[in-house]
Amino acid sequence: MPNTQNSRHLLVMIVAMSVVGLMATDIYIPVMPSIAQHFGISSQMMQFTLGSYLLGLSLAQLVYGPLSEQYGRRPVVLVGMLVFTAATLACSLSSSGQALILCRFLQGVGACAGLTMGRAMIGDVYPKQETARIFATIFPVIGLSPAIAPVLGGAMNSALGWHSVFWLVFALAFVLFFILLFRLPETKDKNNLVAFNL
Repeated sequence: MPNTQNSRHLLVMIVAMSVVGLMATDIYIPVMPSIAQHFGISSQMMQFTLGSYLLGLSLAQLVYGPLSEQYGRRPVVLVGMLVFTAATLACSLSSSGQALILCRFLQGVGACAGLTMGRAMIGDVYPKQETARIFATIFPVIGLSPAIAPVLGGAMNSALGWHSVFWLVFALAFVLFFILLFRLPETKDKNNLVAFNL
């Protein structure tokens, strides 16, 4: 079990990764009508921009787990957060609904790293009897994101336009990436690495 200070830092980073990934979905919902109007696309097509994010989030889970077992948690998290940050920037610069759908898919792929690896890292670091307590502590904090993000997204859309929502998520992801780059430890035991096997 890590010392108290390192444990606290790790949990804060895990919470931040999860919150940013969830925020990209929830903060986006109030701005969907504005984006549809901007690109001149139907509400049905706008649903694909949400569905593509969830599809990327779902499919990436099948890859990140095995890759993290072979190469460790840290490189998978860093690559995923880099993809998420770049895709979020690309979302704000999208020139069409089709481009936004693709960028949202990549955004979901990137967000999945933080959402899935955080749980795996807790399992690496803490004994089994402690993990339930840890999850019970951090999940209520993570759960605030779906409640706050839509309100924030609606307010930003009204004041600054729909692009501002992506710029905010990009700024948060950009800062978080560099924090993870310099502070995130490798929690996977190098003696227990498992080769990738379909």
